[in-house]
Amino acid sequence: MVQEKIIIKGIPIPLKRHRHTKLGHSYNSQRKEMDQVSFIVKSQWGFEPLSVPTRLFITFFMKIPSSLKKGLEGTYHSKRPDTSNILKFYEDSLNGVLWTDDSILVEIHASKIYSSNPRTEIIIEPAE
Repeated sequence: MVQEKIIIKGIPIPLKRHRHTKLGHSYNSQRKEMDQVSFIVKSQWGFEPLSVPTRLFITFFMKIPSSLKKGLEGTYHSKRPDTSNILKFYEDSLNGVLWTDDSILVEIHASKIYSSNPRTEIIIEPAE
């Protein structure tokens, strides 16, 4: 498999907690966003989902606040949302698209960086 970079344009999305109805049923309030991400990635990924131990390299390019435009391009983003919450959204959204289940991810490199071009970049490769 050739290593390809998958790009998802737009501000990276953190995973929200599931919501609950008054009757105690839970539901995913982000199903629409997760389906959109899956669709975008499917259009770029020309392979079957990986089912072997996999490495994930993911970079979240976060929007620079208009009040802080100078000097932040390319620097680490250390504010909310948490890297782990954003990562979990993409792990769950890409089950059945890039990998059969996110349990096969054995190594993850994730970072958040300020950028004037918000997006998420993903590279996956089988772990050897």
